[in-house]
Amino acid sequence: MNWVRSFGLVLLDIFIAMLGTAILQSPLERTIPAHTINSVIAREWILSFLCAAVLGFIAYWRLRSKTSVHVWIVAAIWFGFGIIINAVEIHPHSVMDPLINSRVSFWSHFSGQGCVNGIRSRECMNFFVFTLVFIRTAAYSIGAKVAACKYVESPKVHKIISESDLAR
Repeated sequence: MNWVRSFGLVLLDIFIAMLGTAILQSPLERTIPAHTINSVIAREWILSFLCAAVLGFIAYWRLRSKTSVHVWIVAAIWFGFGIIINAVEIHPHSVMDPLINSRVSFWSHFSGQGCVNGIRSRECMNFFVFTLVFIRTAAYSIGAKVAACKYVESPKVHKIISESDLAR
Protein backbone atom coordinates (compact mmCIF):
# COMPACT_ATOMS: atom_id res chain seq x y z
CA MET A 1 0.00 0.00 0.00
CA ASN A 2 3.00 2.30 0.31
CA TRP A 3 3.29 2.52 -3.47
CA VAL A 4 -0.36 3.63 -3.70
CA ARG A 5 0.36 6.49 -1.30
CA SER A 6 3.48 7.47 -3.26
CA PHE A 7 1.58 7.35 -6.55
CA GLY A 8 -1.16 9.52 -5.06
CA LEU A 9 1.40 12.02 -3.78
CA VAL A 10 3.06 12.19 -7.21
CA LEU A 11 -0.31 12.93 -8.80
CA LEU A 12 -1.00 15.57 -6.13
CA ASP A 13 2.42 17.15 -6.73
CA ILE A 14 1.84 17.27 -10.50
CA PHE A 15 -1.60 18.75 -9.94
CA ILE A 16 -0.20 21.44 -7.62
CA ALA A 17 2.76 22.16 -9.91
CA MET A 18 0.57 22.59 -12.98
CA LEU A 19 -2.76 24.00 -11.84
CA GLY A 20 -1.56 25.64 -8.65
CA THR A 21 1.07 27.53 -10.61
CA ALA A 22 -1.54 28.70 -13.12
CA ILE A 23 -3.83 29.88 -10.32
CA LEU A 24 -1.02 31.67 -8.48
CA GLN A 25 0.33 33.15 -11.70
CA SER A 26 -2.98 34.47 -13.04
CA PRO A 27 -3.25 37.66 -10.94
CA LEU A 28 0.45 38.39 -11.48
CA GLU A 29 0.07 38.26 -15.26
CA ARG A 30 -2.34 41.17 -15.16
CA THR A 31 0.22 43.37 -13.42
CA ILE A 32 3.01 42.67 -15.91
CA PRO A 33 2.13 44.04 -19.35
CA ALA A 34 3.06 42.02 -22.41
CA HIS A 35 2.40 43.48 -25.84
CA THR A 36 4.12 40.96 -28.10
CA ILE A 37 4.02 37.19 -28.27
CA ASN A 38 7.72 37.07 -27.30
CA SER A 39 7.06 39.09 -24.15
CA VAL A 40 4.10 36.83 -23.29
CA ILE A 41 6.33 33.75 -23.64
CA ALA A 42 9.13 35.36 -21.57
CA ARG A 43 6.61 36.29 -18.88
CA GLU A 44 5.29 32.71 -18.94
CA TRP A 45 8.81 31.28 -18.45
CA ILE A 46 9.62 33.62 -15.56
CA LEU A 47 6.31 33.49 -13.71
CA SER A 48 5.91 29.75 -14.18
CA PHE A 49 9.35 29.13 -12.73
CA LEU A 50 8.94 31.48 -9.76
CA CYS A 51 5.38 30.49 -8.86
CA ALA A 52 6.07 26.77 -9.17
CA ALA A 53 9.21 27.07 -7.03
CA VAL A 54 7.25 28.87 -4.30
CA LEU A 55 4.53 26.22 -4.43
CA GLY A 56 7.12 23.43 -4.28
CA PHE A 57 8.68 25.03 -1.21
CA ILE A 58 5.31 25.38 0.51
CA ALA A 59 4.20 21.86 -0.47
CA TYR A 60 7.33 20.26 0.96
CA TRP A 61 7.14 22.43 4.05
CA ARG A 62 3.55 21.31 4.70
CA LEU A 63 3.56 17.68 3.48
CA ARG A 64 7.22 16.66 3.93
CA SER A 65 6.80 14.32 0.96
CA LYS A 66 9.91 13.18 -0.89
CA THR A 67 7.82 12.79 -4.05
CA SER A 68 7.70 16.58 -4.42
CA VAL A 69 11.49 16.66 -4.75
CA HIS A 70 11.46 14.00 -7.48
CA VAL A 71 8.32 14.90 -9.45
CA TRP A 72 10.46 16.54 -12.15
CA ILE A 73 11.44 13.04 -13.33
CA VAL A 74 7.90 12.35 -14.52
CA ALA A 75 7.88 15.62 -16.48
CA ALA A 76 11.34 14.91 -17.91
CA ILE A 77 10.02 11.62 -19.26
CA TRP A 78 7.03 13.48 -20.72
CA PHE A 79 9.34 16.10 -22.27
CA GLY A 80 11.53 13.33 -23.71
CA PHE A 81 8.43 11.76 -25.20
CA GLY A 82 7.65 15.11 -26.85
CA ILE A 83 11.14 15.29 -28.27
CA ILE A 84 10.90 11.78 -29.68
CA ILE A 85 7.54 12.27 -31.37
CA ASN A 86 8.68 15.57 -32.86
CA ALA A 87 12.18 14.41 -33.87
CA VAL A 88 11.17 14.02 -37.50
CA GLU A 89 10.57 17.76 -37.88
CA ILE A 90 13.56 18.99 -35.91
CA HIS A 91 16.74 19.71 -37.83
CA PRO A 92 19.31 17.17 -36.61
CA HIS A 93 22.43 19.33 -36.95
CA SER A 94 21.78 22.41 -34.87
CA VAL A 95 20.03 23.45 -31.72
CA MET A 96 19.87 27.19 -32.31
CA ASP A 97 19.32 27.50 -36.07
CA PRO A 98 16.04 29.01 -37.14
CA LEU A 99 14.09 27.55 -40.01
CA ILE A 100 16.28 25.49 -42.35
CA ASN A 101 14.72 23.76 -45.33
CA SER A 102 11.27 24.24 -43.80
CA ARG A 103 12.32 22.33 -40.70
CA VAL A 104 12.21 23.85 -37.24
CA SER A 105 15.14 23.88 -34.82
CA PHE A 106 14.92 22.21 -31.44
CA TRP A 107 15.09 25.54 -29.60
CA SER A 108 12.32 27.10 -31.67
CA HIS A 109 10.22 23.98 -31.41
CA PHE A 110 10.15 23.78 -27.61
CA SER A 111 11.05 27.24 -26.27
CA GLY A 112 7.92 29.07 -27.30
CA GLN A 113 9.59 31.00 -30.11
CA GLY A 114 7.43 29.09 -32.56
CA CYS A 115 4.39 30.90 -31.18
CA VAL A 116 5.18 33.81 -33.51
CA ASN A 117 3.74 31.54 -36.23
CA GLY A 118 0.43 31.49 -34.37
CA ILE A 119 -0.87 30.02 -31.16
CA ARG A 120 -2.12 26.96 -33.03
CA SER A 121 1.21 26.18 -34.67
CA ARG A 122 2.76 22.87 -33.74
CA GLU A 123 5.79 24.58 -32.17
CA CYS A 124 3.60 26.68 -29.91
CA MET A 125 1.45 23.73 -28.90
CA ASN A 126 4.61 21.74 -28.06
CA PHE A 127 5.75 24.57 -25.81
CA PHE A 128 2.52 24.50 -23.81
CA VAL A 129 2.08 20.71 -23.80
CA PHE A 130 5.65 19.55 -23.16
CA THR A 131 7.99 22.40 -22.16
CA LEU A 132 5.68 24.22 -19.79
CA VAL A 133 4.95 20.98 -17.93
CA PHE A 134 8.68 20.41 -17.54
CA ILE A 135 9.41 24.02 -16.47
CA ARG A 136 6.73 23.99 -13.79
CA THR A 137 7.52 20.58 -12.34
CA ALA A 138 11.28 21.20 -12.41
CA ALA A 139 10.83 24.53 -10.60
CA TYR A 140 8.41 22.87 -8.18
CA SER A 141 11.04 20.21 -7.42
CA ILE A 142 13.74 22.86 -6.97
CA GLY A 143 11.53 24.70 -4.48
CA ALA A 144 10.84 21.43 -2.66
CA LYS A 145 14.57 20.60 -2.58
CA VAL A 146 15.35 24.02 -1.09
CA ALA A 147 12.71 23.39 1.57
CA ALA A 148 14.12 19.90 2.19
CA CYS A 149 17.60 21.36 2.71
CA LYS A 150 16.30 24.17 4.89
CA TYR A 151 14.10 21.98 7.07
CA VAL A 152 16.37 18.99 7.56
CA GLU A 153 15.55 17.39 10.86
CA SER A 154 18.67 16.59 12.79
CA PRO A 155 18.75 13.75 15.33
CA LYS A 156 20.69 16.08 17.66
CA VAL A 157 17.78 18.51 17.72
CA HIS A 158 15.38 15.75 18.73
CA LYS A 159 17.79 14.57 21.42
CA ILE A 160 18.15 18.08 22.85
CA ILE A 161 14.40 18.62 22.80
CA SER A 162 13.65 15.29 24.44
CA GLU A 163 16.28 15.89 27.13
CA SER A 164 14.87 19.35 27.89
CA ASP A 165 11.36 17.84 28.08
CA LEU A 166 12.61 15.20 30.54
CA ALA A 167 14.19 17.86 32.75
CA ARG A 168 10.79 19.44 33.35
